[in-house]
Amino acid sequence: MVGNIPATAYETFREISRALPNVRFLPSLDTQFSNKSKENVTHFCEKYQIPIPPTNIFYELADADTFLKTTTYPKIIKKSYGPSNYGGYFVHKADSYKEAKDLLAQKNTTLFMSKTLCL
Repeated sequence: MVGNIPATAYETFREISRALPNVRFLPSLDTQFSNKSKENVTHFCEKYQIPIPPTNIFYELADADTFLKTTTYPKIIKKSYGPSNYGGYFVHKADSYKEAKDLLAQKNTTLFMSKTLCL
């Protein structure tokens, strides 16, 4: 099979590769692992010292809340995986703690936060 695997289907394709061990994926599933989520891309870039915007990943809402109380704004807040580009439904700019807190009250997910880039 040739082509990139969507992040939301990565685990399904892993199951397919286990069920059909003679099927070859190009690029390989291991190569595509960093594309599985923004979190994986962040860890990959940090490991290989590839420059990225300062990024914070939170698994617990209490930890995210502590960070949001003391950080500077604006912040871009997104899900770690899924449709956050091409008009995705979970990419938000928070200009204040209140905006960020209201957003977290609506959505319960692993969060990926980075500073807003001003060009």
